[in-house]
Amino acid sequence: MKFGTAAALTVLLGCLTPPAEAQTSARIFVVVVDDARFTPSETRNAEQLLALLRDEILTEADLVGIVSTGPSGVATDLHSPADPRRLNDSIRKITNDRLLPMITPTPRNTAYSADSRRYAHIAFLTATDVLRNVAKVEGGSKHFVFVNSAETAATALEAAVTDPGGELARDVAELASVARLGNVTMRVVDAGDLASANVFRPLK
Repeated sequence: MKFGTAAALTVLLGCLTPPAEAQTSARIFVVVVDDARFTPSETRNAEQLLALLRDEILTEADLVGIVSTGPSGVATDLHSPADPRRLNDSIRKITNDRLLPMITPTPRNTAYSADSRRYAHIAFLTATDVLRNVAKVEGGSKHFVFVNSAETAATALEAAVTDPGGELARDVAELASVARLGNVTMRVVDAGDLASANVFRPLK
């Protein structure tokens, strides 16, 4: 397992595709963007990833909502992409209206700092709270997209291996549990790697 990749985090979370009978033509998408620790390149990539979701995946029959963990403070309720203004406004806030300096973490071989763990904890708590609300929605297939920073993914993976009984490992387990119980399909997208957009392909 390679630290710092969305693929590895997806393996840790497990297979989160709900039963076939839960899949219908009507779809609900909720996106959580973990932009609190984005590097400048991750911010640029996130804009492209969200634009791809908007332009190639979402249809007028879908509902979409978006929430961010960082200074952009995005929290958009479910709405139809038929009028893209609300989704475009959310993407613009996340990528252009950042109120705090973007963090560029320095590569290191030691354990991630308490600061990194705190931000990862907040990201997973936010994702789990949002996912609980998605799970309550009735009708339509439910999709949860977690666009996270490389730092959050690496910190969570490291915690799962080195401290499996710790707070952050429990956060990851809780997120996976809520998705399974709520019949929500979860896809983890790495803002540091545009190739991770491949997880959207089954949704076309």
